[in-house]
Amino acid sequence: MDQVRERIRTLNDELRRNLPNCHAVMTTGVAALGPEAIARIVKTIAVYDDFCHAKDPYDCHANDPYG
Repeated sequence: MDQVRERIRTLNDELRRNLPNCHAVMTTGVAALGPEAIARIVKTIAVYDDFCHAKDPYDCHANDPYG
């Protein structure tokens, strides 16, 4: 894998796993769901690891959710 793609993969996975510690933007619709729903959404994103070629055609993720 080239260095640019590897860097993108690393940054994508770091953000996905550490979303509460990063700066993220959400739509007003998501914000309107309330803090409990947002917490569940963030947790779901953090543990998501069902990547396949159709969902990640450029291979910009790591399959191992723990790095």
